[in-house]
Amino acid sequence: MGGKFRLFILAGMIAILLSVPDRVGAADGDFGEALHWEYEDGLLTISGTGTMPDCGEQGTDTPWYDYKSSITEVTIGDGIQSVGSSVFYQYEALAVLNLPDGLKEIGSEAFSECSALEQVILPEGLETIGSGAFYHCISLLNVTFPSTLKTIKGEAFRNCTSLTDLILPEGLEVAGNQAFGNLQLNCVLIKSKRLSGSYIFEGSTIQRLEFADGVTFLQGYQRTSYIGLLIIPTSVETFSYAPFEYCGSIGQAIYKAKRMHPETGSYTGSTTDLINGTRFFGYSGLKSITLTSDVEWVYSDLCRNCSSLTEIDIQCPKAIGFRRAFSNCSSLERVVWPIENGIFAQYCFESCGNLKEIVLSEGVRKLPYNFASYSNSVEELTIPEGVTYLDAQAFYSMGGLKTVYFNPVRLELVDADSMQSAQWWGTTQSYSIFASCPMVEQFIIGDRVTVIPIGCLQFSAIKELVVPESVQLIGAEAFAYNYGLKKVTWNAINCSQMEVEDKQLSYLFNGCAIEEARIGEKVEYLPAYLFTYCNNLRSLTLNQKLKAIQWAYSNNSHLDYGISGLLTDSPSLTEVNWTPQDCRFAKYAFNYAGVQVFTVADGVKYIPEGLIIGRPGILREVNIGKDLVSYEPQVYANWNEQTVANTTLNWGAKECTTQSPLFPLPEQ
Repeated sequence: MGGKFRLFILAGMIAILLSVPDRVGAADGDFGEALHWEYEDGLLTISGTGTMPDCGEQGTDTPWYDYKSSITEVTIGDGIQSVGSSVFYQYEALAVLNLPDGLKEIGSEAFSECSALEQVILPEGLETIGSGAFYHCISLLNVTFPSTLKTIKGEAFRNCTSLTDLILPEGLEVAGNQAFGNLQLNCVLIKSKRLSGSYIFEGSTIQRLEFADGVTFLQGYQRTSYIGLLIIPTSVETFSYAPFEYCGSIGQAIYKAKRMHPETGSYTGSTTDLINGTRFFGYSGLKSITLTSDVEWVYSDLCRNCSSLTEIDIQCPKAIGFRRAFSNCSSLERVVWPIENGIFAQYCFESCGNLKEIVLSEGVRKLPYNFASYSNSVEELTIPEGVTYLDAQAFYSMGGLKTVYFNPVRLELVDADSMQSAQWWGTTQSYSIFASCPMVEQFIIGDRVTVIPIGCLQFSAIKELVVPESVQLIGAEAFAYNYGLKKVTWNAINCSQMEVEDKQLSYLFNGCAIEEARIGEKVEYLPAYLFTYCNNLRSLTLNQKLKAIQWAYSNNSHLDYGISGLLTDSPSLTEVNWTPQDCRFAKYAFNYAGVQVFTVADGVKYIPEGLIIGRPGILREVNIGKDLVSYEPQVYANWNEQTVANTTLNWGAKECTTQSPLFPLPEQ
């Protein structure tokens, strides 16, 4: 009984073994309607014509599935136009793949997780690689792409961690999300003229990413983990929104594009081209960028919010644009700015919190509105002699700025390029260039400077100011509201005040706490309202050569004598020693000042109209020197008996020819 049972078990086991296919032997069969397969000793050959059927999840329904673990090589014959989805999913022994010319498509997950596959030569004629087609082929070292390839779908080569180099062909049009995600690549050369996609290399590291000459469009490289060197050629014309945004780290970018702009815009040379930008490298880990001499125009927001950027090398001095190009680059510490016409570079270095040095090259001519506003770590700044235009608030509110060397030889009041941007920035004249820089302690004006702009330096910490002989024109409220300013030395020989846009003159040192003012020995003409509303002024030193106060600027050359207002409403100045020997115009120079004693010094030959005027009842004493020859009838303007009731006149003139009374006092 026992023996018969053992024979029965043995026979059953033999029957079972005979029913299992020979996985290392030979087998064949049909696959779909037009394909035939043969398997022998690890080689699977598929022949026929037409398209290969797609398979279900993980390809378990292929007729050769039982041989999956033994298949080391696959040959797909001529005439077959596609590889079906999931057909060779997770064939871990597959090491060699032979694909036919004329193959047009590889389906999704067709060779996914083939961990032994080392090399793939994709044939000419192939147009589409499906999503996940070679996903997680961890031994894949090399892929050759055909010139006919048009589409690589998402995750097609994701996690192919042994891939080191890629050359993407010229005709490639689309690459899906993470088509090459999570790779460690040495060199990637993209020849595709117009490759569209998004997050193509997400999670990957690339030592060198280069776009070949002829590439015209950039899109979809966001969230690449690392790019050691990025090369953008001159041929690139357009890009889609923020193509390198949120890239973890970009060691160096070589930027050669001549006139690259967002695809939604165009380069016409107008102001609007330069206003509405999109972040090219925005929020990426870009560390260094070189803009080569090929560059002609830099679109807005190029490197805005690149918090890792530490080095900028601009080799294209004649380029324009740059609006917000480097704003909020919080790691940037030093920049050399060579751009000649920077009128459109508004907000270029705004809010660069660690920027310590801005070097303006000698070739710089025009600087824009809010060029470096709120960059609070810059302590010293030099404006070169060659600068011809400074737009409003160019260096507004730079909280750490302490020293300014102001050297422009001749600034223009209105610039042709700035007129284009006036509708956007609301000004056609320089205004408040250094306004609200509260730490500025030294403002050193070069000895060749001829124009000081409107509102040039306001709300600063300067204590002393010297205006050189060369200054010919000064803007309204040029140094107003500098509450710590104590001493002014005015050496400008022939200076007038420029009109503001409403054709009115204004107060140059309005609200300053000036205590001492000295007029240089060579000064001949003083601008109007020079020290008006300087309520702390106690000492004023004049010279002998002064010819007129109120040298007003109008239409470039016209002299318009009005009210001089040298010290209007300056109540602290109680004594004046008038030394100009032949000053012909100084009307209301001391209007409503606090002058109590007015002395016309020896040597003075003429007193102009309206010179002596004060607050009613304030003027106590008038002293006239011995050399006075003549004076205007209304030296003391708007007098009346009450005004001069308590005023004493000490008359020393010996040869004065004027018969009219200086003002009606019995002593005279």
